[in-house]
Amino acid sequence: MIFWQGAGITLRQADPLDPEDLAPRLREWDIIEVLATGSDPLTSLTRPFWNNCGSYTYSFEIDGVLAGMCGFAPLTIREASIWLLGSKEIDEAGIRFLPASRAWLNGIPPYPPVLFNYVPERRTQSIRWLRWLGFDIGEEILHLRGVRFRRFALDRRAVR
Repeated sequence: MIFWQGAGITLRQADPLDPEDLAPRLREWDIIEVLATGSDPLTSLTRPFWNNCGSYTYSFEIDGVLAGMCGFAPLTIREASIWLLGSKEIDEAGIRFLPASRAWLNGIPPYPPVLFNYVPERRTQSIRWLRWLGFDIGEEILHLRGVRFRRFALDRRAVR
């Protein structure tokens, strides 16, 4: 199922075979982030399918190449963890990627209303993108295996 298309980018429902294609091509910082959480790329990309959250898992294709996967996992009635892991094609797409990422965010059901996760503090490009999407970047620092993470969150009840 296709959710959004434009500028050579397609946002579609993820296929359970997508992780095997994407995992070996993840960006360096995505690999660092995944390893800091105690996981590995393939496990991180397949986990949503194990937890019956496959319906909340999406894939981005850029110029016909699988470039990233993203999703969200409801944790409570108030909060959901949001995530995105990708390849260099996302960075190379530059501003072409922005409308697709906005479409993904806008397509997430309104409940749970708070979307959050943690971003490595040194990922300044990701932090700029998250701010552009409307997320607040917290001062809270979480240390995992030598990587400093900052919490980001979007309370969609406050955005109207």
